[in-house]
Amino acid sequence: MTSEGSKPRLVYVVTVSLSLTLIRGQLRYLREAGFDVIVVSGPGRELDDDAAREGAQTITVPMEREIAPARDLVSLWRLWCAMRRLRP
Repeated sequence: MTSEGSKPRLVYVVTVSLSLTLIRGQLRYLREAGFDVIVVSGPGRELDDDAAREGAQTITVPMEREIAPARDLVSLWRLWCAMRRLRP
């Protein structure tokens, strides 16, 4: 929930930062449309480069692409904590 006068918050979550190349231009468009845009992704060069170019904030949460139950639980916990803090 947003307070009076604040921007609605949009959180875009991807497992690997390379996925950000697929949405190039969209993050900037959403930011210019009045959203507070935040990208949550596993670490990578694209996270820093593309998100900065688009004007989006970033949060790094290591995530595996393969099934890894223990690591998936850790990632889920970190993602839950980030969402709780961000309150999109």
